Amino acid sequence: MSRTLKRILLILAATWAALAVSALVIVTLYVQQDAIHLKPHVLRSAGTQAPLYPLQSVAGPDEPIERLMAVPVHLDGRAGLFLVDTGASAVTISRRFARAIGVESPRPVRLQMHFGVSEVEVFRARALRVGEVTYRDFDVLILELQHIQDWTHTDLDGILGGNVLNTLPYELDFAARRLTIGRGVAVPTDDAVPLTIQDGLIVAEATVSGRPNRFILDTGASNTLIRSGDLDRLFAPEKPPLTSSPVRIVDIKQDQVTEHREVVLPEVRLGNATVRDLKAGLFEQNLLGQDFLGRFTLRVDAPRRRLALVDPESPAGDP
Repeated sequence: MSRTLKRILLILAATWAALAVSALVIVTLYVQQDAIHLKPHVLRSAGTQAPLYPLQSVAGPDEPIERLMAVPVHLDGRAGLFLVDTGASAVTISRRFARAIGVESPRPVRLQMHFGVSEVEVFRARALRVGEVTYRDFDVLILELQHIQDWTHTDLDGILGGNVLNTLPYELDFAARRLTIGRGVAVPTDDAVPLTIQDGLIVAEATVSGRPNRFILDTGASNTLIRSGDLDRLFAPEKPPLTSSPVRIVDIKQDQVTEHREVVLPEVRLGNATVRDLKAGLFEQNLLGQDFLGRFTLRVDAPRRRLALVDPESPAGDP
C-alpha cells in the first residue's frame, strides 16, 4: 500500500520589481507522513517575549519588505535569525546554518514542491529555544536560502514554522515588534475567530465584500493571494478590476519565477479587522499576507482553535 502524503506548505515573501522590488516567494511541499516527525515536545511553557526585526529589501534599509519579521532563536545551542512564518508547516534552516550547528548525516526526503519533485534533507533537532520557551526533539528541513538572504540583505538562518508556533498561544505585535508566547496571551471569546489547523497551517474564514471565503493566514507572505475560481464565485458575473502590474511568484527551491495577474478586492474582513481596496495576486492558494495581517496585532490560540486581530491603536489592543 502506498504511503500517505502529507502536505507541508511553506510560503515566504520577499520583494522583486524594477526599482522598488516587490514579490512573493512560494514553496509547496509534500512529505511522506511516516518519514518526518514535526511535533515538538515543549520543555517549558511559561510566558516569554522575544524581539521582532523587520526584513529589508534589496533596495536598501529604507525599503522594508511589507511587514515581514524575523526573530532571534537558538537551535541546538547556536544563535540564529528566523523568519516568523505562519504559512510554513515546518521549521526550516539554510544549508549554511546546518553546517554551522554541525548537522551530520541528514536523511533525504522527496518532496512534491510547487514546481516539481525535489529531494531535500531532514535532521532531528535536539532543542530550539525562542525566548525562554524550549521545543525539543523534532525534525527540521534543510533548504538553500541564499537567495532570500541576498534579497533581504539579512543573514536569515531559517524559518520558524507552524509546527512550533502553533504548540502554544502566541501574539505577534507588529507595531511594537514583539513576539509573545505562552502565558499572558489571551484570545477573549467575544473577539475570537474560529480557526482550523490543516497540515500545520492556520486556516480561517474571512469575508470578501461580505461573502465568506477561507484563507491561510501567512505572516511569511508579503502579499495576499486568492484563487481565480473563488474570485469567479465571489464576484459573478463581474470580477474586480485587474491592476497594471503582475505579481511575481518565486520557487524558493528551484528559483523559478512566474507572473500572475493581480486584482483589487473592495473589502476583506476577518473578525473585527477590515482592509479595503486590498490587492491580491491570482494563484492556486488563498492566503492572507502581511499586507492584511501586518496592520494588526495577531493573537493565535491554536490549542483552543481561535484567533483575534486587534487594531494596535485601539484600547482593545492592550492585553
